[in-house]
Amino acid sequence: MAAGSLSHWPGPVTTSSTSFATCPAPHIQALDAQAPACLEGGRECESLPERAELKAFARSIDQSLKDALETTKEARKRFERRVCDYRYAEIEDKGQVLADAYGPNGPMKPGGSYLYELRRWVDAVQELNHECSLRQGDVCVNLLSYLRNYPQTDQDANGGHGVLGSKLYNEIRLACEVGKKRAPVPNDSPVWCDNKTKLCERTSCRHWWHEVHPLKAQPHPWVDDRIEYDQLKNICTAIERPQIISADLDRYQKTAEAGALHLREEFCTPKWIDGYCEAKVAPRLHAKCTLENGQYCKKGLVHGGSDADITQEWSDAFKEPAVQVSQMAFWLQSPTRAEQKKTSLASFL
Repeated sequence: MAAGSLSHWPGPVTTSSTSFATCPAPHIQALDAQAPACLEGGRECESLPERAELKAFARSIDQSLKDALETTKEARKRFERRVCDYRYAEIEDKGQVLADAYGPNGPMKPGGSYLYELRRWVDAVQELNHECSLRQGDVCVNLLSYLRNYPQTDQDANGGHGVLGSKLYNEIRLACEVGKKRAPVPNDSPVWCDNKTKLCERTSCRHWWHEVHPLKAQPHPWVDDRIEYDQLKNICTAIERPQIISADLDRYQKTAEAGALHLREEFCTPKWIDGYCEAKVAPRLHAKCTLENGQYCKKGLVHGGSDADITQEWSDAFKEPAVQVSQMAFWLQSPTRAEQKKTSLASFL
């Protein structure tokens, strides 16, 4: 069946589990290699023997995650083909029906929108990272932590990846790149393939992208700025350290300063509390006035205590009773005459 058909799907359709279903625990295979001492010690593996031990250890990790790695790779390939088929259908005029079906508004089912395949890829790579965290002794997490600190271990002199040969690191890295750049086209997957014959009109989406942009040596990728890619971007924390940008620090400082000023205004200035307020100066008011001699003024200045003064009727809404002290309390606290005589006599003696 041709690639344009929506009724055929090359693989089995998996259904998501519900809260009533019991998911079997993933099978954890034993590791054939031991982590090198440089990795356990938190330092870079620089010598050739250490690099060889690190590669053997990475292969052992990949073998223990064989099923999850294969699932993630297949999900990534399906997304790469589907999203490139969408752009291919639009540019090569394969029909508006197929372009709409493969596009973002297409059906969310196998053979439909590329966003459906994106979600399946997100689920697969998250499950891969989850199974990595289940390795005994956290050895798998330690490998990713090492590559987070020393990413140059997987790079050659030109900056290309794959030197270490870790399939786990490669799958997470590819997901991270797509999540950050939001540029899924071009990629290295084939384009417009037949599900039965496995024949494709283009063997590489990247080569085809260069063909349709012949005037540019390095054509710009197609950027698909959608929130769905944030889930792939979140996986970057497994292999990258967060980068602190000066603009973010400046924004944080301004936000903190504004928050401090707000708190100071909120708690360090007088405010209405249970009917009490800070003392206010009477406003400067102007009003119409007619004097006794018949003179008239449109905007005369209102003086305090005059009939036009609106503040003359202000009163304290919470008057406190006057404090009265009786003379009895004073006499009770004062010494008696007999006590005064005793005190004088004692002072004389």
